[in-house]
Amino acid sequence: MRKRANVKTGRKKRKSRLKEALLRLNALAVAFVRIVLITAVFTLSAVGAYAGYEKMKTTDYFRIANVEVDGLERVSEPDFLRLLGNIKGKSVFEFDLYEAGKRLQTHPWIESVEIRRRLPATIRILAGERTPALIVAGSRRFLADRHGVILRVIGKDENPLYPLITGISLGARPMRPGGQIDPGAIRDALRAIGKLTGYRLFGKSRLKSIDLSGKDRLVLRFEGSAVTVIAQRLDWTDGAERLKTVDYILRGREKAVIQIDLSFPDKVIVTYPTNTQDQRG
Repeated sequence: MRKRANVKTGRKKRKSRLKEALLRLNALAVAFVRIVLITAVFTLSAVGAYAGYEKMKTTDYFRIANVEVDGLERVSEPDFLRLLGNIKGKSVFEFDLYEAGKRLQTHPWIESVEIRRRLPATIRILAGERTPALIVAGSRRFLADRHGVILRVIGKDENPLYPLITGISLGARPMRPGGQIDPGAIRDALRAIGKLTGYRLFGKSRLKSIDLSGKDRLVLRFEGSAVTVIAQRLDWTDGAERLKTVDYILRGREKAVIQIDLSFPDKVIVTYPTNTQDQRG
């Protein structure tokens, strides 16, 4: 009897384990079906969305009808937009913003470009122009920005109010708008220009030119003045302050001065028409 009871108990346990296995299998099957259904729904939604997007791209409602430009002062808008070609009528979604920006920045005067789509049919462009900083003399005169990018050729009869830089090599290649002068070649001149922004020698004369032909020195000349200022290339913070101090001391006697030499660390030499009148301070 005991043996028969053990057999019945074993059968019940096997049936129970089998039932549990079937329940787990059923749960897994249900979960699998749910995953398949959810995946199918998302796939169909994605396919539908893509098809809708493709359809939307071809509708006239989203074709470029307007191009708005802000930030231009020196560059004419027609010349600027000519670099894009005719984009009106194209899909606003298929318009390549990155490629358009690259093309617009080939203009010598353009330093930065930001382009955005404004639905349904407008392209908006914000342009940043380069700021002229100096004129560089070579076979011709070129207007350039602080990075040495050439903006345009200066005509013979023009006299723009920017310092003329002489005494540097422009290299063997011909210079043209959009090209670039070695920034290192004009670095010292830019430093001097920055320190003398708004300065007038003896309260009258603006900075006219800087000669960079000297290895260690700059030679500065001022509009309408016969005075030559010599200074070190590197330290222009001290040089500018010393020049302004000497300027103040010499006010009223400046017509007799022909040279101010700031190139020495411990003195300033002011030269008058005769060497016997040199003054050192």
